[in-house]
Amino acid sequence: MITSWIRAFLLTQMIEIPIHAQAPGLALPWRRRLAVAFAASAMTHPMVWFVIPGLVFELRPTGDYATNWWIHVAISEVFAVVAEGLWLSAFGVRLPKALAWSLFANLVSFSAGLFCYEVLGW
Repeated sequence: MITSWIRAFLLTQMIEIPIHAQAPGLALPWRRRLAVAFAASAMTHPMVWFVIPGLVFELRPTGDYATNWWIHVAISEVFAVVAEGLWLSAFGVRLPKALAWSLFANLVSFSAGLFCYEVLGW
């Protein structure tokens, strides 16, 4: 489980750091932009992997793994988009743009992760 999480976390960071660091309105020196970008996913990723699945599968079991998985994905991605958007807005990105930027970053990283899982088998 930890090995899978580390792999997913590194993939997420490789994709989301460059996206978040270029958010419009993030008027910081480049090193600080990278730190803010890293922190965005670093704060949400453990919740998405370790906390939200337990809540979904334990508190709202449907009896169908696939349905529970999609509920987990929906809750996780909404959480990540909102939390990371709020984080970016704390550093000067206007909230609507921060949420849109976060949505884009999470859509790209989720798609890449799903591709790696389904096509590459990891």
